[in-house]
Amino acid sequence: MVKLLQNFYLFKRFFTGALLVWQIILGRAWIYLQGFGHDKTWMNQKLLQFYGEMAHKFRLTAVSLGGLLIKVGQLLSTRVDIFPQNVLDELSLLQDEVQSVPFDNLRMVLEDDLKVSVNDIFASLEQIPLASASLGQVHVGKLHTGEKVAVKIMRPGIEAIIHVDFRLVYLMMQLCRFLTNWYDLMDVNKVYREIHDTIERELDYVQEGESAEQMAASFSKIRQIRFPKIYWQYTAKHVLIMEFMDGIKINDYSQIEAAGLVRTKVAQKVWDAYAKQVIEDGFFHADPHPGNLMVDIKGNIIFLDFGMMGRVSAKNRRLFIEFASAVMQADYSQIVHCLKKIGFLLAWADTEIVAQALENFWEAMLADRKQASDREMRAAAEQLRKLLYEQPFQIPSEYTFLGRAFGILYGICRGLDSDWNLLEQFKKSMLNLSEHEDTKAEIKEQAIRIVTSTAEIPTLAARSLRRWEEDGMLVRFPAQQIRENSKTVAKALHILSWSIVSAALFVAGSYLYVQGFLGPVEGALGLSVLAFGYAVILLKKG
Repeated sequence: MVKLLQNFYLFKRFFTGALLVWQIILGRAWIYLQGFGHDKTWMNQKLLQFYGEMAHKFRLTAVSLGGLLIKVGQLLSTRVDIFPQNVLDELSLLQDEVQSVPFDNLRMVLEDDLKVSVNDIFASLEQIPLASASLGQVHVGKLHTGEKVAVKIMRPGIEAIIHVDFRLVYLMMQLCRFLTNWYDLMDVNKVYREIHDTIERELDYVQEGESAEQMAASFSKIRQIRFPKIYWQYTAKHVLIMEFMDGIKINDYSQIEAAGLVRTKVAQKVWDAYAKQVIEDGFFHADPHPGNLMVDIKGNIIFLDFGMMGRVSAKNRRLFIEFASAVMQADYSQIVHCLKKIGFLLAWADTEIVAQALENFWEAMLADRKQASDREMRAAAEQLRKLLYEQPFQIPSEYTFLGRAFGILYGICRGLDSDWNLLEQFKKSMLNLSEHEDTKAEIKEQAIRIVTSTAEIPTLAARSLRRWEEDGMLVRFPAQQIRENSKTVAKALHILSWSIVSAALFVAGSYLYVQGFLGPVEGALGLSVLAFGYAVILLKKG
């Protein structure tokens, strides 16, 4: 009976997410059908409104279900290359905070994993959690030896939930791959694999403890950056016990000032720590939200929660140095060239437009704040955001977590220091790291090389390619092909009928998929795809 209820819950969970996917697909198709006789501006406005509504529904669904969907939404909230601003604003509201699990349930997880009684380890253990997230909870305890510790315990049954969510997210991304232009903007399969591998590591607290120790070793000579000690004798896959570190949240500005700390210095330490992690070490903390970053009364920065970590290859670190060299020289053509080499710009991007937008944005950021108002800086930032959305700009899959971390970090530093300047800090970091033996020669070499001659696609040809690309996208929809409005309603009903058949088959396949019946599921999902494909063909035929 218990197993049956668990399976029903997992199916209900999968069905809820799948239903949202079909709402998005059918809603989008319906807007295109309604677009007969309207111009492109009307269509774009309707789609923009629809995407905002769907983002709101996704956020509510993610908060309700918890698990993987919250983390996926947080990652997508940084994809300025894919989503319009109203979608990004909605997704940015997602916080990894969910309802806590009763302590008795967690006690069973702890004792089963460590093979000892709670009373054998702790002199005391608070039952009210210090923090509650989608994968686990943190409680404060005291060992019999007197040390105050933070006890991280995984939620019971979370692994089964996450694996169902993996299937849901995979199907969502595959549908988006075939029905949208996402595949032109990112490698959907690579992004999924990166999300999958990262979350799998988060489901193993032993790996989290190892990540904490690796980062602590990297900063062993820098006393102003602190990491918690791991108690390995009390750590297993689902339980992590570490030193309790007391401090002030990095965004609690009043408490930071009350402690006599200088906010600008705190911002500088946080930024320098991340510059070292990304450029020098190639191993960085990928989730630096205020709950995971603190400052103690001595001004030392404290890092917590090492479940979500990222890596930057040696090759990409060298490209970052080359990019930094171009930034230091304010060589915007070279900056664009570096963005192409790193993979952020596709070959047919209009380099002149991109370079001009970058120049406008960065000059506003570098300007004296007395001369450049916040309004002017926001206008420049909005211009850049629109550029990233409209141009063939992409975020390579390996930068998914780095982009999210950087976005959060930028907000933290600006909150601590209203005069904090990204470009100036970037320059300082590169100069500081130039003293390191492994980077000094490369930075000098890049500083000497002011202009790199490359074969660029001519601007006119690039524009032609972009125009061809846009026209190719329009062929997918029948808005400009249908001439007789009298046929519109009948055609729409025909398409929707096949879409409903497809949805029904998809639901059946989803249930079989969750239950693990992989043979029948291929038939159900295959017929679902064929039915929906036929609807799309009808849509194209006009």
